[in-house]
Amino acid sequence: MLRRLLGHLPMAMFALAWLLIALVVGYYSTIKQVFPATYIDGVFKTVGVIQDHVFSKYSSDFLGPSDVPVNRLAAARMQALAPGGDEHLLLTGGPQRYLEYCPGNGCLAVIVDRRGKLVHAYPFRPELFHRGTIDERPYQQPFMSPELDLNTQGLILLPGGDLIATFYNDKAFPFGGGIARIAPDGNVRWYRHDYTHHWPALLPDGTIATTNTVLSTKPVYRPLGAGHLLVSGCKAGWQRDTIQLLDANGKLLQTLAVYDAILNSPYRALLIQTAIPFQKSAESCDPLHTNYVRAVGPEIAAALGDVRADDLLISMRNISAIGVLDRQTGKFKHLFRGNFFLQHSVQPLGAKILIFDDLGASTSSGPSRILLFDPVTNAETVIFPGPQTPPNTPFFTTIAGNINLSADGKRALVAVTESGLSYEIELATGRVLTRLENLHDLRSLGLSKADAADKAGRFKIFGVYYAPGTPQ
Repeated sequence: MLRRLLGHLPMAMFALAWLLIALVVGYYSTIKQVFPATYIDGVFKTVGVIQDHVFSKYSSDFLGPSDVPVNRLAAARMQALAPGGDEHLLLTGGPQRYLEYCPGNGCLAVIVDRRGKLVHAYPFRPELFHRGTIDERPYQQPFMSPELDLNTQGLILLPGGDLIATFYNDKAFPFGGGIARIAPDGNVRWYRHDYTHHWPALLPDGTIATTNTVLSTKPVYRPLGAGHLLVSGCKAGWQRDTIQLLDANGKLLQTLAVYDAILNSPYRALLIQTAIPFQKSAESCDPLHTNYVRAVGPEIAAALGDVRADDLLISMRNISAIGVLDRQTGKFKHLFRGNFFLQHSVQPLGAKILIFDDLGASTSSGPSRILLFDPVTNAETVIFPGPQTPPNTPFFTTIAGNINLSADGKRALVAVTESGLSYEIELATGRVLTRLENLHDLRSLGLSKADAADKAGRFKIFGVYYAPGTPQ
């Protein structure tokens, strides 16, 4: 018996040796993030993307069929509930949306009047983006289909009718789909296929501000008390956020390193909450998720005393924080935290800050709500739902959410992204003035099942804007 066992010993030792090698390689590839970690991760990602493209022919913004028959589509899209403004409205579109106005790929955006009648449509022409590309970055995005995956996220309507449009692609890494200037006929004047994401801002001096990122593959450690702790790191790379400032021709004027600024500030310990050691997660791959940038403005500058009106107010979702970034030095002057959680659309309203609070909630409102935050006292006031908001008004999204203020600051258009709903509201009372549903006729695509063929399709909505003018 012993002799027989000894006879199998070489084979057993050989198997154990390979097992040991596998354990060592597994340890270093997953824990230390060396070869072949990125390749293994890439294989799984590629399989997932292939599966998605094989089994889904809809834009990733598609939420599913609604209960609204197509013959009632126009009435359901816009419902005037109380007197509001008389501005036209600029509505975010994208692949497969507004096909009745833009056959083929749909409209990138449309402008409608207060009765929902079309004023102007911007055709989505993905074949033109490559021709207009002035800057490009490498992506992990196998089998990317621009006609389905390049979704409109943020818009700026320029004088003369051109749009500044930002895009996202949630099938790619990074998810930012770049920024473009689009003519009224859909022509792409220029396109930066970089890592721009979320909503752009037109600063008072005419500069375009965008949230962007730089990819990093090296984990970051910092001394935080007892020893060195991992503060950022992710398999296959992670996003090191920046703010980019562009001119109207898409030329890069300035880059502010947001991640580096917080890493080298007294606030760096906040990064620990998104550092999930050696794991791939939305938070560890995207530690800040900077999603909004606006100029601080004169009122907040006066209230705080140590900032300038042209400094930048930014929102960092994954650490549930708002910051004031010095536009000249790139350093943080202030960082605010409160009872808001995973917030978006942070912007000045007088000397206070308006916030789309995705998951903060309170005993009387939430989980999503709109807050008014005082940066001097840290006081928070729930704006919406308000005292005149109808009970059970649907208002919840775990991602995104955008607020666009009227010129007088008394009303706002609020996009509730994952519900496919938007509201025009009165800020003082929470009264709903207009309700909009992001519904579309998809029958020409021939993709719906028989029982849903006559139902309008519902899509996510990333923005509705006041547009007091018509492109020429």
